[in-house]
Amino acid sequence: MSVGYQMQYTAIIKGGRSDFAQIPSIVKQVLDDYTARLEAARNEGKLGWDLTWCYRKWMQTFTEQAEEALERGEEPMFLHLESEDGDDTHGIFEAFMDALDEQLPGLASVVAISQIDTEYGQDDEHYIRYSPANSGVFLHLDPMKRYDTPWVMSPPLPEEDWIPYGWRHPEIKAPAAKAEGVLSFLGAWSEEEQERLEQLLMEKELPKALYLYQSPDAGDRPLFVKTEEGLRFSLCGRSEFIPLVQNLEFALGAYIRGHAETYGAFCQRMREKRQLLHLAFDAYSGVNEAWHYGNHTKCHFLLSSDGAHLISTGTWFATQSSGTYFCPETPARDVYQMLTGAEDGEVWLDPDTAFTLEWALYHFSAATEPIRNFRDFEAANQSDDEYDEDYDEYDEDEDYDDEDGYYDEEACYDAYREAVRTYVKKYRKKLLPLFRQAGAAANPPVPERFRPETFDGRFQGKKFVVKGERTGYATEELAAILTGFGAEVEEEVTEQTDYLICGSGVGEPFRTALALGTTILTADYLEDLMK
Repeated sequence: MSVGYQMQYTAIIKGGRSDFAQIPSIVKQVLDDYTARLEAARNEGKLGWDLTWCYRKWMQTFTEQAEEALERGEEPMFLHLESEDGDDTHGIFEAFMDALDEQLPGLASVVAISQIDTEYGQDDEHYIRYSPANSGVFLHLDPMKRYDTPWVMSPPLPEEDWIPYGWRHPEIKAPAAKAEGVLSFLGAWSEEEQERLEQLLMEKELPKALYLYQSPDAGDRPLFVKTEEGLRFSLCGRSEFIPLVQNLEFALGAYIRGHAETYGAFCQRMREKRQLLHLAFDAYSGVNEAWHYGNHTKCHFLLSSDGAHLISTGTWFATQSSGTYFCPETPARDVYQMLTGAEDGEVWLDPDTAFTLEWALYHFSAATEPIRNFRDFEAANQSDDEYDEDYDEYDEDEDYDDEDGYYDEEACYDAYREAVRTYVKKYRKKLLPLFRQAGAAANPPVPERFRPETFDGRFQGKKFVVKGERTGYATEELAAILTGFGAEVEEEVTEQTDYLICGSGVGEPFRTALALGTTILTADYLEDLMK
């Protein structure tokens, strides 16, 4: 049994000027009511968490968005809100939404809700709540509570563009992950080089190789749009984006082999000019089956080059998104288990290896024959043909029905395992080298690093900060080498910092360096400065 859960909300509120003008006073009253209850509890000697900060945060968010909408002057007006409620903040976002819903019946609201099991990291339940304007239907967001007013989605969502396509058509269930953000250029990129890469991303071949596509909401908008901050993107894909970026060169394998000369020249030029690509995810979600998204994760990556390959470095992460790495779901772990002869429970795959095996198996099965996963058997034996809508009758000849008319999960799993076993037996000779190659791609060897034997004053007067984990170099070792060249090695990035030597998991110093315009170097690029 889970020890806790998290509620994730994505809300859209639609209304007119008169209603939006009242939002600031209503949300302020929600904060005032809470502080009054808190004070009363303290006077009675009751102790509890002081969540004034969270109430105040949401009051400011609602107020600022309402005021911005009023300033823009467009009607109808919209609020777009996202919330991630932890165990300590359950019900706060709901309190604000309920207040608006009940006091401003002229507003129309729709909210997508995910209930996350915080112990197992799973998306347990998904809901859509809809409150049409002047309908008397209240949202009541929290599915853990019971209300006098039914919380089921009623009436059906209208075919209006302000409501996301997937919320209106959950029956489509197109499996996809989603990411929004910006790709920008760091270092000595010429305008011509930037335009060449921009054109490549805006064409179809490269995004197609990574299974990137536009969501149904986007219409004719391209995947990448050029802006002042860089190439802004809104992408859907077959795989979660974090493992995709972390294993980018492996995922691009087929494309790279078809453009080997061009790719090699690109990587060499990046190394020679110490060029970087900065990939910032503003909003990110894992794979799901109903175009139902919340803002699960925000993160930053640097793409550099060792002269022959692209190197991806994850520099800053908010909360990690949970979910399937790849879809449609490919049973890579079970195929790997049967290939190696391991028993149940004896195989553990790290996330990168799981991704590369899934990616390899998907391509292999697409080129040979599809491999059935457990969901195929589960879905086939939950079909309406097996029993009537009241579950009073069922097909006694169906292999997977149990005595109550419901499908037998154990029998389905046995059938699934047999299907995987048959597939492995048929393609063993081809799968073994394929999986070895995929596993090696996820765990590349540690490179031999340059370690100077003589020193000079080339970094005299320069201030360095060394953060994150780098393959082949320990932090203390790099600090000693830099000091030998006359550099000052400091702990924190400031306006006086000349270089941030950046590894994976840098955290907030990375964003500080970006804001200050500090030159960022990877281990490969620092090597070139020391040689």
